[in-house]
Amino acid sequence: MQKIVIIGSGPAGLSAGIALGRSGFSSTIISGEKIGGQIIDAVKVDNCPGFKIGSTGKEIVDDLLNHVKAFNVNFINSNVISVDFKKYPFEIILKNGNTLSAEAVIVATGKTQNQLLIPNSEKYLGYGLSYCATCDGPFFKNQDVCVVGGGDNAVKSAMFLADIAKNIHIFVRGRSMRASFENQQLLKTRKNIYIHFFAEIKKINGEKYIEDIDIIEEGIEKNMKINGIFVMIGSIPNTEIFENILTLDEQKYIITDNMCRTNINGVFAAGDVQAKVFKQFPIAVGNGTTEKSAEYLLHSGVDALTGGNHTFKKREFIDYMVKSNKIIRPANYPRGTPGRGFSIFKCLTCEICVINISGVVFLEPLRCPFETLDEILEQTTQYKVKI
Repeated sequence: MQKIVIIGSGPAGLSAGIALGRSGFSSTIISGEKIGGQIIDAVKVDNCPGFKIGSTGKEIVDDLLNHVKAFNVNFINSNVISVDFKKYPFEIILKNGNTLSAEAVIVATGKTQNQLLIPNSEKYLGYGLSYCATCDGPFFKNQDVCVVGGGDNAVKSAMFLADIAKNIHIFVRGRSMRASFENQQLLKTRKNIYIHFFAEIKKINGEKYIEDIDIIEEGIEKNMKINGIFVMIGSIPNTEIFENILTLDEQKYIITDNMCRTNINGVFAAGDVQAKVFKQFPIAVGNGTTEKSAEYLLHSGVDALTGGNHTFKKREFIDYMVKSNKIIRPANYPRGTPGRGFSIFKCLTCEICVINISGVVFLEPLRCPFETLDEILEQTTQYKVKI
């Protein structure tokens, strides 16, 4: 059985592996068929603290992988086809036919961008074609760019670019935008934003970088000098296998609390798969680092490990309590008493163990005859202690 399984190998998943390794926990990353996530395709990245300006996505991923491997994180190059989080340990079924069991799971599956379906458009990805205005917009200072899409993300991207680019053209396929009325009103406050209705890009031109585009606007063919295309036609979170299992928002992103915890104890989510506003590399890394499995034991308690069953080996339990700073000296057990042992708090986040704010005390814990936490709770003396 695996201690912790991380599903996904983008910045969030790799960062979680690093954080867990530093904390002494073993983890396995199910990488899928392509390690690195969306950032690996980036030609130039400037918003990654600690990496040189202008690093490629591949360089960043390579550095992350070297960092991860220093902590002996295991990798499985397969995809997950289904999960069973009702069972404990959790079950993860892989495309290669294997099934993994895990005490805790971090979901870092990311999202998939809706693609611009124009012949040869993929060759310009990173050379003028982008799916993230906040990531790549600063590269287009005083240049002419366009935003494809008519939703709120398209408006927000255009407003962001308005302070950087020379002119911003928004191409909307229909007769109106889907963005909220408030956001559409914002566009009127910027003199360098132009909206084109019934407009579509038909061809992208340029030797290496985008130089101009052919469009059809209201049935008329035109050519426009454009250096950057920002595609804002939506994205799909990779959460299909988690539907009806984890709580998702209306757009199918996973809802978590500020410690990355989902609605199931012991299951966390990090990175672009989370329901949040901003989706960038530093935020994904921050989420992954928060994981440690979200200080995975310290903040989620015994249930995060056991799913409420309370049946794992005493040494693991003691190690957990030491790492979580939950082992203290009981006030009514004088310092210096031979064999005084440890006082262990019950976790306050565990519904089963919240009886009174109390702990369990046993002598010489590493040689304790009890094999499970259940036995310890039944057999040892209870003390009321102050947190």
